[in-house]
Amino acid sequence: MVVISLVMLVLTSGFSVQIQRWNLKNTAKASAKEMFAQIDVILSANQEELTRTVEEYAETCLLHADNVAYILKMNPEAIEDVDELKKIAAFVGVDEIHIFDETGKIYAGTEPSYYGYTLDSGEQMAFFKPLLFSKNARLVQEVTPNTAENKPMQYSAIWSEDGTYIVQVGLEPVHI
Repeated sequence: MVVISLVMLVLTSGFSVQIQRWNLKNTAKASAKEMFAQIDVILSANQEELTRTVEEYAETCLLHADNVAYILKMNPEAIEDVDELKKIAAFVGVDEIHIFDETGKIYAGTEPSYYGYTLDSGEQMAFFKPLLFSKNARLVQEVTPNTAENKPMQYSAIWSEDGTYIVQVGLEPVHI
């Protein structure tokens, strides 16, 4: 009787342990599935937020170009004054300003070493070639190494209100 009771106790205990392990395993799986579902929702929301932020930032970049174009419209002599353009860049919150003529050649800006570069000077600059065909175009480029120094920059460009020159502003990625 003692042996049978002992055997039954061992079998019942073993069975109970197996049921508890199985129950814990299923609970852990269910918790993991729920956690991964929550993570998936968070990642989707983050992706949507990132997309919206990138779009808003592109609009901000174009706004910077609009602001520079407006300031230059009110103060056209500043186009030929590098120091004044640097002040405008600091005021607007951009790192570089470039002024292109109607053919797509830089003739003024905060970086005199870039004067003479054209929209044909490199792949990065060629992104803005559509401006030559549409004075209504407003372009924002992703962060890309620039043509002159191969340093990462994000540029945006628009035509001046009177359509006589292109205003391009550049931001270093630290702003982004």
